[in-house]
Amino acid sequence: MEARARLSQAAGWPGLDATAIRLVWALRQLWRDSTFSFKKLQQRIDRGEVIILDGATGTELDRRGAPMSTGAWTAAALENHSHVVRQVHEDYIRAGADIIIANTFSASRPILERASLSGSDA
Repeated sequence: MEARARLSQAAGWPGLDATAIRLVWALRQLWRDSTFSFKKLQQRIDRGEVIILDGATGTELDRRGAPMSTGAWTAAALENHSHVVRQVHEDYIRAGADIIIANTFSASRPILERASLSGSDA
């Protein structure tokens, strides 16, 4: 099995392009390696600090021209416009977000299948 397919399968997203796979794995590694953890986040909340979450990712993807599938909304962007997804996340981080969320809205296998984005297209 080629490396891309192995990474894609391991990430639970068969068919993702190489850029999206690298982003998923980089974020996963960053989470594991960083000093940021749930415990540290909870300590900041307990101290009354403001925690900044990223913005409306789907709305921003739409604004930047990423495809909006009728059935899967922004999930199609993960495969075909992963560079836009990555840029949105990077821009939120540069803007000061403490937390970024994954672009997984409408990305479950049943929704992707209904939108004809399953199998080799998912």
